[in-house]
Amino acid sequence: MKEFSKLLKLIIPYKLKIFLGIVFESISVVFALFSYTMVIPFLRILFNPEKLVTSPCKLTFSVESLQNNLFYFLSQLITNQGVIFALMLVSLIIVLASMLKNGFLYLSRHVFVPVMNGIVRDYQMAIYRKLIFCHLLIFLTKEKGI
Repeated sequence: MKEFSKLLKLIIPYKLKIFLGIVFESISVVFALFSYTMVIPFLRILFNPEKLVTSPCKLTFSVESLQNNLFYFLSQLITNQGVIFALMLVSLIIVLASMLKNGFLYLSRHVFVPVMNGIVRDYQMAIYRKLIFCHLLIFLTKEKGI
């Protein structure tokens, strides 16, 4: 526990960068979930195009409501613009969400790597300062080797 408190003291100067890294990582997770869930409408358009939703339901904060309204929007898109346009739009959304996910993941790594290197460097400098300020007689009086 003592070592953990020492490590926390080394983390304090980097708290803003750590916060930014966590935010970028969280946004990356959201886009990852979004891009993976957009595969469902893509496969539904490909393999089951005859099941179209004809009426939207009342928009509430539930999975069924959101799914029904998304499929209603896709059904309207298929009837008005065609299946090919709907597939291209869903594919474009999947690609865009994947690119945003990777971009935010890169940003989080770009922020976290200097933090990790800085913490290691600070720890090494603390050990170096401790060794430099030790009295030279400590090293001369100890037995050397085996």
